[in-house]
Amino acid sequence: MGYQFNRQFPLNVNGKHIIVDFICRKLNLIIEVDGYSHNFKYEEDKERDKSLIESNYKVLRIRERDVKYDLFNVTRMIELTVIELEKSIPQAPFSKGD
Repeated sequence: MGYQFNRQFPLNVNGKHIIVDFICRKLNLIIEVDGYSHNFKYEEDKERDKSLIESNYKVLRIRERDVKYDLFNVTRMIELTVIELEKSIPQAPFSKGD
C-alpha cells in the first residue's frame, strides 16, 4: 500500500524506552506480534498500549499463531486498519493548475 514499516523500532514514550515490533510512522500505527510469552504479561501489555495510545499511536496486536496459520486474514486486518488511518491524514491542497 506504499507505506514504510520499521521493525524493532525504539520509542521514548512518557519517559519510558519502548521497542515496538513494527511501526508505520506516517500513520502512527504500531503492530505488535504477540507470541506465547504474552499470555503471562497481559497487564504489562495493557499499560504499554495505554501509554502508546495516549501518545497518539494506534496499536494493533496480532497473535503469532494467526501470523503462522491465518496470514490472509492478518494481512486483511492490517490493510483495513491502514485504510481507516489514511482518512485522518490531511490532504495537501491542489497546486495552481491542478
